Amino acid sequence: MENPTEYKKMVARLAKPGELILGNMSTTKLLLLRATVDLMIAAGTVLDEVKRRTIYHKGCKPGEEDRLPKGLADTQMALARVVDALRVLEGKAELTAEEILRIDAEDFFNRNDPVAMHRMHMSIGVAGEGCEMLEEDHRVLFQGLAERPAVVLEEHGDAEFYLEGSRAAHGITRADALNANTEKLDSGANARYGKEGYSDDAAIARKDKAESGETYAEQNEGEG
Repeated sequence: MENPTEYKKMVARLAKPGELILGNMSTTKLLLLRATVDLMIAAGTVLDEVKRRTIYHKGCKPGEEDRLPKGLADTQMALARVVDALRVLEGKAELTAEEILRIDAEDFFNRNDPVAMHRMHMSIGVAGEGCEMLEEDHRVLFQGLAERPAVVLEEHGDAEFYLEGSRAAHGITRADALNANTEKLDSGANARYGKEGYSDDAAIARKDKAESGETYAEQNEGEG
């Protein structure tokens, strides 16, 4: 169930340390990195909402009908900020005091948190490799091209590298993650599906969240 010890050691040895990332981080790089992460988060919200509608046939929760339009608006705003931040990094525009304040640059550098930087690095890696998997499956499903097994294998391997690094940084094991997911979907007292297997009705009901009191957005964080 766990990755081999040697693999874990390899990830720990080869993942760029948070200290080194912070040591080379400038305000202009921070501006671009934060804007791009904001873009990915917003785009992920849009993708999740579209997935709900097209794959799981779910509607939105009453009272939070604006989640998709807000995600679209946030994506547009974040994209514009990425473009602006890239121009600043390339010296084509000036870094303004307003931008420095907006990203809390001074507070960021004062915190000097290499662990949080490492965790962010691993999360960015997971998101990036996920996008590359998405691109490969897009080729096959929407473009009718042949699957490239070597590419699929490489991207899954890269994703596992970042997942292993993230788990280690958060102090959890692969077994912890698998057990939590199994209880949520299959074996728990309020398992979403259980022995009945998948159904759209069960996906919509989300029995595992029914008693939690979570908001719609919280319920959909990291939904799989």
